[in-house]
Amino acid sequence: MGKTRLTRNSYKRKIILFGIFIFVSISLISTGFAAWVMSSDAKEETEGNVEVGLVTDASIKIEFNKSTIEAHTFYFEPAKDDHSGRVRLDSNDLHEVLELTVEGEISNPGILATDGFTIQMSLPEGMQKAVELNYIVAPECVAAPVAVAVDGSDGTFTYKVKFTWGSAFGGQNPSIYFDNDATGLTVADEDVKVALENLRACVYNYYDELTAATDRAAVITAHASDAMPKFKLTLFAQAN
Repeated sequence: MGKTRLTRNSYKRKIILFGIFIFVSISLISTGFAAWVMSSDAKEETEGNVEVGLVTDASIKIEFNKSTIEAHTFYFEPAKDDHSGRVRLDSNDLHEVLELTVEGEISNPGILATDGFTIQMSLPEGMQKAVELNYIVAPECVAAPVAVAVDGSDGTFTYKVKFTWGSAFGGQNPSIYFDNDATGLTVADEDVKVALENLRACVYNYYDELTAATDRAAVITAHASDAMPKFKLTLFAQAN
């Protein structure tokens, strides 16, 4: 059987491409940062898909680099510079991006409780399914809030939100796993195609529909223009 090249041109970006835009639609100050000052036990949600909460008194303010977040997209794409093999980049060279850096500043860092600044991420149902099926591994801050280190002198913080590939792909980008890994190379072309289609279906939350269908192509076509899924990032700061 000849090798079928599963280029993204051939499948019109329906197989491995998906991006997740995160953005903030309300800016409370006129600079490149968004700022929230709240009273004790208060919580604020933007109209976008980033939620920033603050559990503290009004003497602490969180500012984070809004422009960085707005400009970021996660791409579960082929590996960078991979232009050969069964699974590879197409001509637009849009490659894997699995990491987001959240950075900003907290006022009065000296009054933060021990481990009093945390970040948590919540995933939509479809992405949770992708995690369950071991297609992807969620960032640590999905399972529970993660304490973020804050510089005691200037209150700055940096935290990396990072996805990785799951064991279904040998912990590697599928474009590497199916082309170079000893186990991945044994997977038939048709099964490679199904795995990548299922990956997208998980994230866009039509996996159950796809796997139950007698006409997978029709389901994939019907969901080709679905809106990108969203998730929330929540920041908490608590005084001692």
